[in-house]
Amino acid sequence: MNVVCFVSTCLGRTRVALALLVLVSVSLCTQAPGSTAAARQAAADTAWAAVGDRVRVAGDTKVSVGPVAVAILKAEKNQRAHNYRAAAQGARDFAAQYPEHGKAGEARKTAVLAELEGTLSGDKTHERAAVAAAAAFRSDKANPVPARYEVAHAMDRRDVSKKILWRPWYAHTPLAEQMLDRLHAEFGGIPEVYAGYLALAEHTNCDNGRDVALKLVQSSAPAATKAAAQRLLDRYALVRQPLDFPLVPTQGPRTTLAQLAGKRTVVVFYDGTRSPAGPPGLHDFRKNPTPDTRWVYIALGTPAALAPGKKPNAAPPGTLCVEPLGLRSPVAAQLRLNRLPFALVLDEQKRLSSYGRIDELPWMLSTTHRVIAR
Repeated sequence: MNVVCFVSTCLGRTRVALALLVLVSVSLCTQAPGSTAAARQAAADTAWAAVGDRVRVAGDTKVSVGPVAVAILKAEKNQRAHNYRAAAQGARDFAAQYPEHGKAGEARKTAVLAELEGTLSGDKTHERAAVAAAAAFRSDKANPVPARYEVAHAMDRRDVSKKILWRPWYAHTPLAEQMLDRLHAEFGGIPEVYAGYLALAEHTNCDNGRDVALKLVQSSAPAATKAAAQRLLDRYALVRQPLDFPLVPTQGPRTTLAQLAGKRTVVVFYDGTRSPAGPPGLHDFRKNPTPDTRWVYIALGTPAALAPGKKPNAAPPGTLCVEPLGLRSPVAAQLRLNRLPFALVLDEQKRLSSYGRIDELPWMLSTTHRVIAR
């Protein structure tokens, strides 16, 4: 009798256990899909953020500008390429693991762009593979047109840069404009094409920038792009006009540009908060001074103190001024500044002669009395 009761009790417990197991299984079947999908979405979002972090790290990788040992420069370029390749691999992995995610297409584009940035002049195998992948993305009509244009622009500007010894694509205006004209023919009048023309107008020398800006204003570009181009034309209207504005030197009393100006004057604006060591790219002028030239440096934003052991960037002796309001300052508005660093040259009559990138200063200093179009 005790044996029967024991067996009966065990069977009863087994039935209860089975029933509980069935209930748990049913609960999991009804709840798992939603919770699993949510967990997968969260994991995908985290993975996509990691891709963005890798791209930012690659973009922020230091590559020295100025005199530096060849071995150091090579190491920096290799590190930059390595970081971009890692970003490309991360983007590919994301697209393969989460093809249903809303950023999967963006990840495929990011992988192609990062591989192009990760090329090195001596690694032809990787270069061919990167260019082939970019060409395939560019020609695939299943990809969004803006994404295809972005890849096409990256490919073509790389080709232009290669032709001019790896200088920026916008450093040779005729080649850059021809490139943009071809892209316009390929993709039509999409906003991104006109944004490319605007970038060229903003970054090339002031005379060529005026011509490209005028072309934009007369085109069917979006209103915002035309407005930005008009601001460039408004700035060009200052050329050959007397230029003056108040200045606050770090040493000495308040003054004005006209009071500081000499027979020929170079004014360099730079981001004081991001470049406490001073404007970059002037080491050649420090090494080989230009005669009869006065230099004025204007930090837009108050520079922080240099870190211990950090030396100021090499530059010709001059007057350092600070404009705490940065790009929101009156002088920035007067000159329509929207990027830094930015340089301008005054002639002996204290008139604005030219303006542009720091690496264009040799051209600016040699063309003070050129004939300009109006």
